[in-house]
Amino acid sequence: MRTSNTAGKILLNDIITSAMADYTLEIMRKIKMINIMSITVFIQEKNAMRIISFFLCAALLFSLPLLPQLEANEEPLIFVGDQSYAPIESLQDGRPEGLNIDMLQALSKAMGRKISIQLMLWNEAQEKVLKGEAHALTIMSPSDERRTLYDFSDPTLPLQYSIFVKSDNMTIHQVKDLKGKRVGVTRGGFPRKVLERNNRIQLVFIQDYREGYQLLLSGTIDAVGADAWVGAYTIQEYGIRGVKVAGEPFAKRAATIAVKKGNVKLLHDINAGIKKIRNDGTIEHLIDKWSPKEVVFLTRERLRIILLVTIIILFLAIAGAIIIWNKALREQVRDKTASLRTSEEKYRSLVESTDDAIYLLDRNGRYLFNNKQSLSRIGATKDKALGRTYREFHAEEESKLFMEKVEEVFETGESLSYEFRSKREGRYFLRTLSPVKEPGGSIRAVTVVSKEITNRKQAEEQLNASLKEKELLLQEIHHRVKNNMQVISSLLKLQAESIEDETLRTAFRESQNRVRAMALVHEKLYQAKDLAHVPFKDYLQSLIRYLYQSYTPRARNLELSSEIEDLSLDITTAIPCGLILNELLSNAFTHAFPREREGTITVSLRSPEPHTYELTVSDDGIGLPEAIDPKTTKTLGLHLVSILVEDQLRGKVELERGNGTTFRVTFKVQ
Repeated sequence: MRTSNTAGKILLNDIITSAMADYTLEIMRKIKMINIMSITVFIQEKNAMRIISFFLCAALLFSLPLLPQLEANEEPLIFVGDQSYAPIESLQDGRPEGLNIDMLQALSKAMGRKISIQLMLWNEAQEKVLKGEAHALTIMSPSDERRTLYDFSDPTLPLQYSIFVKSDNMTIHQVKDLKGKRVGVTRGGFPRKVLERNNRIQLVFIQDYREGYQLLLSGTIDAVGADAWVGAYTIQEYGIRGVKVAGEPFAKRAATIAVKKGNVKLLHDINAGIKKIRNDGTIEHLIDKWSPKEVVFLTRERLRIILLVTIIILFLAIAGAIIIWNKALREQVRDKTASLRTSEEKYRSLVESTDDAIYLLDRNGRYLFNNKQSLSRIGATKDKALGRTYREFHAEEESKLFMEKVEEVFETGESLSYEFRSKREGRYFLRTLSPVKEPGGSIRAVTVVSKEITNRKQAEEQLNASLKEKELLLQEIHHRVKNNMQVISSLLKLQAESIEDETLRTAFRESQNRVRAMALVHEKLYQAKDLAHVPFKDYLQSLIRYLYQSYTPRARNLELSSEIEDLSLDITTAIPCGLILNELLSNAFTHAFPREREGTITVSLRSPEPHTYELTVSDDGIGLPEAIDPKTTKTLGLHLVSILVEDQLRGKVELERGNGTTFRVTFKVQ
C-alpha cells in the first residue's frame, strides 16, 4: 500500500511540478511583455495608463512571492543504479561515487533540476523504475528485449570491453588469438555474449574479475574478457600485478539513461541536458579524468621505461665489449668457415662416391643438384642438367609416374619409396623421395636417391621360379601318394570281397577306410593353393560323405549332422585327426544302431580359444557298454584313437555316456 502511495505521489508531483514550471515561465513572459506595453501606453495615454498600471503592479506584486514557493515545492528526480559497478558507479562509505555519478551531477545542473541518486542491487533498481518508484536508471545499454520495457536516452558514456592477459603473454592480441584458449567471463556480462559466438573459444565462468585474475595468474585460464573500466579498477583496488590489456578493445557499446516506457517528457529533458554537457566538453573531461590508463597501462609504461634503460645499458655494454669481441669473433668465423668447408667437402665426397644416383628437384621437376652417378644415368654434364626438367631426359610414361610421386611428397610432406623398371636401360631401380623443408616448415625441394636393384630383382625372380618348381613338385608328390594309397585301398576292397569270413571282411574294410582317410588328406593338399595347410572343413565333410556311403545300406536310416568351423591344419595334425574321425564314425555306424535302428550322428569341430581345437563325435544310439574302457580295450579302433590323441596330438579324449555316446577330443596346435 505504501509503494502504491509513493508511486502516486511521484506521479502527482511530476504533474504539479511540470504545470507550475510552465505557469511560472508563462507569467514571467507575459509580465515582461506587459511591462513593455505599459511603458509605451503610459507615454501615449497618461490618464488611461494610470488605471492599467495600478492593476498590473498589483498583479506583479501578487505573483512575485509565488516564484520561490514554486521552486521550493519542486521535488527532485530519483535516479537508481547499481551499487557495485565501480568505477562507473558504486557505494563508497555509503555515498554514491564514480564516473557516472559525476556525469549525473553535471546533468542535474544542465537540466536545472535536482537529481537524487540512489544505488542498490541492480535487480531492485530495475524493479523500482518499472513500478514507478523511481524516475530513471542511471546507466543501461539498449537491447531489443529491454526496449519493450524502457525508453533510452542519447548515449552518455562509451563502454569498451578488452582482453586481459598475463604481462609476459606476447601471443594474444585480439579475439582470433583466443582460438582454443580458456577465457574467463562473468555469466551475465556482455563479453560472454560476444565471445560465445565463437565456438572455438572455451569460456570459463567466474564470479568476478578478481577471481578471474587469480585464475589467470595461476595458469588455470589464458585470458579474461572484461569491461575495460571495471577490469582496470579491480587491478588497482586489489593491487594485482602481472596483468595487462592485450591489444585494442574487442567490443564497444554506448551507455544510456533508461526511463520507464512512455515517459516521453522526462526523456526529452534528459536528452536536452546530455546535449548541453556533451557540447560544453563536460563528458569528455569526466572520461579523461576517470580514464584507467594510469591503472591498467601503468605496468606497460613502467616496462617501456625499464626496457629503454635496459637497452641503453646493453648498448653501452656491447659498445664497450665489441672491441674485445672483434678479434675473437673473427677467429671464430675463420674457424667455422674452415670447418664448414671441410664438412662440405666430406659431404660432396660421400655423395659423389656413392653408386646411387642422388639429385635435387623443385616442384616442377627442375634439377637443382646432380651427383656424378645421376649425371651419368641421364647422359649430361652438370652445366647442361642444372635448370632443366626431368621430362627432358626420360620417357613420357616414366616421367608422368615420377612427377606424381614428387607432387605427393610436396602435398604430404612425407618420404616415400617405390620400385620401377627403366625401359630405356632395362634395369630395376628403388627410388626414395624425401622432402627438403625450410625453417618455417614449407617444402622447398625433393631429394631423390635412386638405387639400382637389378641383381636383387633377378635373384627374386629366380627364387620365385624355384619356389614355383617346388610347389609343382610337392603337388605331384601329394598326387602320387594319393594315387598309391587309393590303389592300396582298392586292393583291400577287392581282397575283402573275396573273403567269406565276416570278421576278416570287416577288418579289411576298416583298414581300407583308414587308408582312404589318409589318402584324402593328400588329395586336398594337391588341390589346395597352400601346400602347408589342409582346408580341414572341406576335408572332414568329404571324409564323412565317404564313410556314410561306405556303410550303406546299414547307415541308410541314420541322419548325419555336422557343425564344422572353417579352419586350416597342417598335414602332421590333419592325418591323425582324419584317422580319429574315421575310427569314431566307423564305430558309431557299426555298433551304435543295431538292427537298422534310426538315429543321428553329429560331428563338430570348433576352436573355443586361440590355438585350441575341439573335435566331437556323438550319437543317440544304444550307448557304449560300461565294461568297455577306450584306454584299455583290446579293439584296434578305440585303442588307435587313444594312441593318436595322446601320442601324436598331445591332447586328451573324454567319453560321455548317457543318451547315446559322445567322444570329445581336445588338442592344441602351434
